[in-house]
Amino acid sequence: MYSLKRLAELRKGAGLTQASLGRLMNAAQNSVSNWENGTREPSNEDLKKLADYFGVSIDYLLERTDDPDPPSELIQGETEAERLGALLKDAELRELAEIVLKVSPASAKRILEVAQAFLAQEQASRGKNA
Repeated sequence: MYSLKRLAELRKGAGLTQASLGRLMNAAQNSVSNWENGTREPSNEDLKKLADYFGVSIDYLLERTDDPDPPSELIQGETEAERLGALLKDAELRELAEIVLKVSPASAKRILEVAQAFLAQEQASRGKNA
């Protein structure tokens, strides 16, 4: 078990009580208390929500790094295999990869085309907002 001392710091810094953070996370006040004191570990989904809410990385919450900023770019020198391995740790991306492996090559190609269309749309949207 681990305690999320940083969660308590972030919560207090944001002027939130355990109860108010619990409401924001759709969790009970005692769950937040248990996370902070190490009695219980938050689920992976709760860790993601907490990190997103406070704008920090999960590694920062878990005190694996002192850098609160989530990584935004590929680390210099990281191999493609290392990058793919890191991506596949994400449950949704892993599920997508498993789907692609189960369908026919023609369907996998179509999934790729749809993903490329989403990427192009997102890039165009970012260009408008820049």
